[in-house]
Amino acid sequence: MSVTTSSVRPGLLGGVGWRALNALQLLFTLTWTSVLICFALLLLVLCGGRRHLPLRMASRVWAPGLLGGAGARLDLEGFEAIDFSRPYIVVANHQSMIDICALFRALPMPMRFVLKQELARVPFVGAYARAMGMVFIERQSARAAARRLHDAAAIFNEGHSLCAFPEGTRSRDGRVGAFKGGVF
Repeated sequence: MSVTTSSVRPGLLGGVGWRALNALQLLFTLTWTSVLICFALLLLVLCGGRRHLPLRMASRVWAPGLLGGAGARLDLEGFEAIDFSRPYIVVANHQSMIDICALFRALPMPMRFVLKQELARVPFVGAYARAMGMVFIERQSARAAARRLHDAAAIFNEGHSLCAFPEGTRSRDGRVGAFKGGVF
């Protein structure tokens, strides 16, 4: 799977134009995400706590909207041989924030993520992740992280797919970093 960006380049817009475009994309991203998270949480209540539809919203509405807003196109290869009726543990390299959108969009099943605990404090995102059954890992405490990974294993054993970024954070230079042991 790869994400291909649009043909708009900084040199074509000039410095001020590029910063203005980035500001508009940030505003769109924050607004789109906030509104859709509120709608997903409302849908969760209306569905009696069943998470399937709110999670599908992420892949069918939120992710395509953000990918389109970023001018990105998703190219998928090799997915025809995968039986998506079964649960999977998806392990992905984390190059940028758009990776989450790309994974939600590319994978045709409701996806839960293993996230770093700091994300639980992010407005809207933390509430959505908790409500959708995402697993937060406390990276500074091996004992607490091990307990949370048992929670992740239980979610998988219930038949739900999980995604984790084994490097523990986004790559700063595009190279794959050392894997943390927890995902395995």
